[in-house]
Amino acid sequence: MARLEIRVAAVVFLLALSRFRCDEEEISRKTYIVRMDKGAMPAIFRTHESWYESTLAAASGIHAAAPAAEFIHIYNTAMHGFAAKMSARQAAALESAPGFIHMFPDSAKKLHTTYSPQFLHLEQSNHAPSLLWKDSTYGSEAIVGIFDTGVWPQSQSFDDRKMSPVPSRWKGTCQAGPGFDPKLCNRKLIGARFFYRGYEAMSGPINDTTEFKSPRDSDGHGTHTASTAAGRDVYRADLLGFAAGTARGMAPKARIAAYKVCWQSGCFDSDILAAFDRAVSDGVDVISLSVGGGVMPYYLDSIAIGSFAAMERGIFVACSGGNEGPTDMSVTNIAPWITTVGASTMDRSFPANVKLGNGMILSGTSMACPHVSGLAALLKSAHPTWSPAAIRSALMTTSTMEGKSGHVIGDEATSNSSTPFDFGSGLVDPVSALDPGLVYDLSVRDYERFLCGLNYSSRARSTVTRSHFSCSKDSTTRDRPSSLNYPSFSVVFDLSQKAYTTTVSRTVTNVGPAKSLYTARVVAPRGVEITVKPSKLEFQKRNQKMEFQMSITAKSSRSVAAGESETQFGVLIWSNTRGGRQMVQSPIAISRQQPF
Repeated sequence: MARLEIRVAAVVFLLALSRFRCDEEEISRKTYIVRMDKGAMPAIFRTHESWYESTLAAASGIHAAAPAAEFIHIYNTAMHGFAAKMSARQAAALESAPGFIHMFPDSAKKLHTTYSPQFLHLEQSNHAPSLLWKDSTYGSEAIVGIFDTGVWPQSQSFDDRKMSPVPSRWKGTCQAGPGFDPKLCNRKLIGARFFYRGYEAMSGPINDTTEFKSPRDSDGHGTHTASTAAGRDVYRADLLGFAAGTARGMAPKARIAAYKVCWQSGCFDSDILAAFDRAVSDGVDVISLSVGGGVMPYYLDSIAIGSFAAMERGIFVACSGGNEGPTDMSVTNIAPWITTVGASTMDRSFPANVKLGNGMILSGTSMACPHVSGLAALLKSAHPTWSPAAIRSALMTTSTMEGKSGHVIGDEATSNSSTPFDFGSGLVDPVSALDPGLVYDLSVRDYERFLCGLNYSSRARSTVTRSHFSCSKDSTTRDRPSSLNYPSFSVVFDLSQKAYTTTVSRTVTNVGPAKSLYTARVVAPRGVEITVKPSKLEFQKRNQKMEFQMSITAKSSRSVAAGESETQFGVLIWSNTRGGRQMVQSPIAISRQQPF
């Protein structure tokens, strides 16, 4: 009898232990984003979705007592793979599945939070439109995708009066949901989707008493960014009685597609990737994303991964640089295929903060991002054959490093003069960007070389690019990150070495007058010698490409302590001395670092 009681007790204990382990597995479950090799699908499966389901089911069966893994999203465009909620043990089992490439856990990112057209010279002082607005027909053929908190469709900014029919290439839709009837979409607001499954998997069900489980915006941030990028003219607008006038977006006739990815507790990677997946398929021309989550390797960054796929399709992606700083390494969304945007102060102010319904104050960079997205929409309309890199180059090389006072842009945090590490290429000049003269263009292969230069593994590179490619066996100058054909220059010298000389190459494309002669002028910092060869570039036709090299020689520095660095700045200006007045300006950063 005693033995029977012991056996029964043992069975009960084992059942309790099994249930405890099951509960522990449930508690430890989280969402993982899984990158699969699309070409490795076995012939037995008819679709990638069925292959992913089988793969996930096999991983779930590793531990029968644990809850089955569940799908969150399936990706077909921005990435090949899926997002699923599973235990750590199931995730580990998935790594040995055929076709598996890479996996990373889902995480939350956060939002970065009327006079602008005139300030940026899009509208002249007599209210006449600029040449950029005229040449681009106010962006009427461009489609701008806004990744944010949704949209309030009844806003006057989204009125479709006198707008032409929706472009026939548009493949998107307007999703129904609480508080959002698809009939609210029109020829201006042509798309509205919402992505919540990643959010609910990590944060629990959406509180429908405070949020709309639909594209409708209960926060206000998304509506504001959408209207800033491409809002229609709203007459007799004002802010608490101040700044009365006409409010309008950068591209007032561009179409808007809203992709709601942000909720009260944040914006999750799995949902952001799903939005990229749909937006690329829907046919947007520009994506604006005022969201970030710190600096991380590109193969772990949903925005870097999604934007790479968008770039391949010719889609311009603008992201805010973040709300942190002013400190080193405080900028986010730094992948070179993204146009990263910071904020500046305009020449007027108001005696109040702009607060949203939940008390959140709108941040500078979140509003700067849709400004540039709208400008990009104008330049896609005026120059429909330009690549995203060409548009970014035009905006960067025509920017000014001086404020309206005529002095170098100041640092608002310190009241001192700022540097390119503060203001980047400078304050955008949209009218000049329409005719930049030269552009620094980039291809997918250029970005692949850049990833090789970062010494990423084959799996890491494939996670970002969705393709397999080889790196040069020997380290070549073209694979160095500093050799990326970017419209700025940054070199770093290790003071433990004896030589402080390097050479970088760039290729420029003539998009200005056919017969043009550009002459180089360099402003070098003290103690640094910079030479450009050739110093003159003579073009005979439009779209002609020419290469030049820049050699930089720096002196050693005794003032840099171990583990520290110092940076000096210069500038390269290519001036068109025949056939035009274009000036193509690029900042140069020369850093010296002393290892420990």
